[in-house]
Amino acid sequence: MWLVERDSELSVLTRLLERCVGGTGSVAEVTGPVASGKTALLQALAERALGAGAVFLGATGSRAERDLPMGLVNQLLHSIDVPAEGVDQVQWIVDGTLAATLYEHEDRRLEPGLEGLEAGPALPPAALHGLCKVLFALAERGPVVIGIDDVQYADPASLRFLLYLARRLGSTRILVVFTLSHRLQPHRPVFQTEFLHHLSSVRVRLAPLSRRGVGELLAGQLGGRLDREAARRLAPDCHRISGGNPLLVRALAEDFRYSAADAPDGPVPGDAFGRAVATCLFRCDATTRRAAKALAVLGEHATVPVLAETLGLGGDAVVDVLAGLTVVGLLEDGAFRHGAVRAAVLQGMPSEERAALHARAAGALHALGAPAGTIGRHLVAAGAAGEEAWQLDTLCQAAAEALQSDDVTLAVSCLRMALSLCADPVRQDRIRSCLLRAEWRINPLTAARHLPALVSAAREQRLGCRDRVGLIGQLLWHGRLDQAAEVFHSIKGQRRPAEAALNPPQDAIGIALLASQSFPEMSDQLRPGALDIAPVDATVARHPQARAANALAAVLTAGAEVSAASPSSSASPSSALSPSSSSCSLSAGDSVAEAVGTAEEVLQGSRLDDTTLTAVVTALMALVFAGRADRAAHWCRVLSTGIGGRRAPTWQALLAAVQALVHVRRGQLAEAETAARTALTVVPARAWGVAVGVPIAAGLLAAVPAGRTEDAAAYLGTPVPEAMFGTPCGLLYLHARGRYHLATNRVHAALNDLNTCGELMRKWGIDLPALVAWRVEVADAHLRLGRVQEAAELLRDQLSRLGPGDRAVRGRTLRLLALTLPEPAGRLCPLNEAVELLADGVDRYERMLAVAELARTHRALGDETAARLQDWHAARLADQCGVPLPGEPCAEPSADPVPPHARVPLQRIDQAAPAGELSHAERRVAALAAEGHTNREIALKLYITVSTVEQHLTRAYRKLRVNRRSDLPLDLLPETATP
Repeated sequence: MWLVERDSELSVLTRLLERCVGGTGSVAEVTGPVASGKTALLQALAERALGAGAVFLGATGSRAERDLPMGLVNQLLHSIDVPAEGVDQVQWIVDGTLAATLYEHEDRRLEPGLEGLEAGPALPPAALHGLCKVLFALAERGPVVIGIDDVQYADPASLRFLLYLARRLGSTRILVVFTLSHRLQPHRPVFQTEFLHHLSSVRVRLAPLSRRGVGELLAGQLGGRLDREAARRLAPDCHRISGGNPLLVRALAEDFRYSAADAPDGPVPGDAFGRAVATCLFRCDATTRRAAKALAVLGEHATVPVLAETLGLGGDAVVDVLAGLTVVGLLEDGAFRHGAVRAAVLQGMPSEERAALHARAAGALHALGAPAGTIGRHLVAAGAAGEEAWQLDTLCQAAAEALQSDDVTLAVSCLRMALSLCADPVRQDRIRSCLLRAEWRINPLTAARHLPALVSAAREQRLGCRDRVGLIGQLLWHGRLDQAAEVFHSIKGQRRPAEAALNPPQDAIGIALLASQSFPEMSDQLRPGALDIAPVDATVARHPQARAANALAAVLTAGAEVSAASPSSSASPSSALSPSSSSCSLSAGDSVAEAVGTAEEVLQGSRLDDTTLTAVVTALMALVFAGRADRAAHWCRVLSTGIGGRRAPTWQALLAAVQALVHVRRGQLAEAETAARTALTVVPARAWGVAVGVPIAAGLLAAVPAGRTEDAAAYLGTPVPEAMFGTPCGLLYLHARGRYHLATNRVHAALNDLNTCGELMRKWGIDLPALVAWRVEVADAHLRLGRVQEAAELLRDQLSRLGPGDRAVRGRTLRLLALTLPEPAGRLCPLNEAVELLADGVDRYERMLAVAELARTHRALGDETAARLQDWHAARLADQCGVPLPGEPCAEPSADPVPPHARVPLQRIDQAAPAGELSHAERRVAALAAEGHTNREIALKLYITVSTVEQHLTRAYRKLRVNRRSDLPLDLLPETATP
């Protein structure tokens, strides 16, 4: 066998062999860490002994045979050809010794790990002398080398014989060499003492390989694949991982040899390394193995006091064991050298042993005052805790800490174990309520299994006010309205004075406000006044959830105020657009503005967690329905930052659903569909409860304009709960399904959905265009059926109901209203106004439709230049939206007349706009103006005066032959216009 950095040690043994050949016997002890090459050194000596004409007698100690009397001697004497005249004598001696040993120790076994030479049988001197005579006779014929590997596992009887022999070597030609693992010597104190004080004894110590030695060993192992230079490059990492242990280095070389990559960057411990670690531990004593396993189980918490408490050892003993594992090459500074070492130790442990160690570790950590989270991990890993009271308290505290640090998996595991340990019904309900909230973060469907038990607990008044409020929210999520109302009314009059101080009613008022808005059919049963809690106004002013719900209520009811004060449907378009149409519109606008401010304040002051999630989502929806999709988009970006790492899929899905709705409102259809798919992937549709209408509606509204009718049909194929149709989520779903029916020429089916949507909104008192502009969609359906007059009346009615912030709805309404006008010249004014309203990112998709219609109108009027500019503008917007240019507006033939412009095809212009005569400065100014920037904003961006901006725009209008910003092409520069 090839040895590395063992030349000096082999030289020492070679000199002893030469002395043996010369007639002088001696004893040598080879020590070193486990798997450091002691066996290889002994084999190298055997080869040299045989080459010198000597007889080599070999034996190996075994942990499994150390209780077999004379087992080692039997190996030695049967490894040679004993002369015929001595066969019977040797057999008689061995058999007699074995019989004497069995008789003397008939009912007594030595304690494993503590047996010593003093406990062994007293061998008759005649037997010892007879065995020695056999070896002396053999030595007279030639030199004899006795090599005993792992002598620490030899049986006591064999050790007595070896000592007897060592004292009588004298001038015999016998060399005795035995190997002993470092730090395992205390098992044979008398044997070692006798040998070490023998006049002819020599100790040889093997040290771990140096970096250079590791490189040489790697070069030898990987010679066919790596040159020496490459091996030297690998050597530092291999030395760091193995600690210079030759067995581990060879294992790393084997893993490297069979690695999947042709030339990996460095050593990657694999199966061979894991087997080598297991071999090293197997060769260690029982205490060292237990310490290594405890170290692996404890991980970063494996300090000396914790290990001592876990193993039941003294601190000095633990330090000694850790030093032994360090010498072996498994540890460095009290920790495993590499994660693969710990993984191998854990993998080699049976599950029962690992669980028992975790249980002992938990007890040790508790005794030493470790944090609850650390103890909880071990209790969970143990699987079955005891009946000690501290375990239940620790699990509950660990769960709370885990939720604070977003370790939901640990929190759920701790709560589940705590629930199994708890025998008190009241505390069980509290734990189950916490478990419900924790599991809801991961999957609401999994959490729903706790609802029946908690509803029963609420009936029996075992739940506190805060737990009942959380239960109401979960019941509403799953559409269990009757149970939610029952739990809601259980709060009234059931709060004890002490409980009232601990559980203030703000969250109850907040859930009541939100429930009355989310389920209008249940508003009489789920209203804040039913709680008889005062003062409500002061409470709402303090609590985020109540403030957010109040803001949403203000947004929704503002639409009802505008509708109540709107003029009749026969009013003229000019009166409907008048800014002084009603004072109620102004007051409603003020109410919406105040609600928007409240919603933003809630979002600014809330960190996303279990207690603020409802308030945050409610505030976002208030911004969306108030027509502030731009602000909602900003807050979605802020809140989504880092949420993926918080291990709360339900939170992530909720924000994705809101983002999808916001993207739809802004005409960002590709982004909307991506967000909708994310929402329904992170949390499956069947776990969404009544809220599933939001992501499905957003996905539908994004897929239909892009022409992906199969994807849209897949969204509609998703099962939805019946209770959803009694919520605003159901309104969004009906609206999106109506749009889908329009796109697939099922106009009457669309009218059914859209009219149902309108009836529900009027019935619930939330006829808010920013929620669902159902009149606009119904008018679109009438236009497709050729019912121009009905469409015009609905659109004028819709215009009269719009507030100052409804730019997107107003722009879409004006576009469709233009389609009802008979003359192309009359359509220019509403279309241009629609394009202006839909600029600045209000709704990119609707702006594309308006620009496309404007192109058709210019073409119908014979202005081909303006038509081509608008064609180009519409094509660019369509590309940004990821949708095709619109085709004919009337998809279904009808007996009613179709507006003439509807038959004029829209032309896609792929070439650049005719702007070759523009200067560079004019191009930059015009490009920014086309993107919707004001003159002052352009001046600030380009570091010029407002007057200069106006001059550049005037010249650009003249050269491009356009009259307003909306006629400017979007991309006048090949790169961004911002310098």
